[in-house]
Amino acid sequence: MFIESPRYTERFGSIRLNHVQKVIALDSGLKSELPPHGAMGVIKINEETIKHFEDRMAIVIPVKDEKLKLIEGVVSGVPHDCLVIVVSNSQREKVDRFRMEGDALNQLCRFTVREALIAHQKDPAIGEAIGEAGYDALLGTDGLVRDGKSEAMLIGLLMAKAAGKEYVGFIDADNYFPGAVLE
Repeated sequence: MFIESPRYTERFGSIRLNHVQKVIALDSGLKSELPPHGAMGVIKINEETIKHFEDRMAIVIPVKDEKLKLIEGVVSGVPHDCLVIVVSNSQREKVDRFRMEGDALNQLCRFTVREALIAHQKDPAIGEAIGEAGYDALLGTDGLVRDGKSEAMLIGLLMAKAAGKEYVGFIDADNYFPGAVLE
């Protein structure tokens, strides 16, 4: 992969957030090397390095009443060694979309022999854990996590931390092109 060098970095305590970096090419080739002076600001990341990071990475997918085929497509595009974390705020009444999402995810993981976690944003146990962790601003008056994509992303971030992952990425569940996940 050829990727743009990081330009800006923000620090929040011990966490370092790099500004968005542009992917120049997904496949940099096995033999290609960067010219000594011609590609300033571009970094080549080889496959071995990418695989090393995938083991230590989780991909969080916030979901709300998406088509199951879209979710399956996005999950299938996530590199195999990354932990998939689906945080759903889909409906539970009339038709239990959350259960359908869980069933689809379990089946996909069984067929592909991979790991994934799924949680519902309105699970009372998650609300309780969020409150105990001191994130009361995320909770509504009912003690449940508020609706919202950012709340789902924070839940996914905390789940990744609990799973021992060092790196976290995010992708929307309504992505119509599974290959775009690699970007």
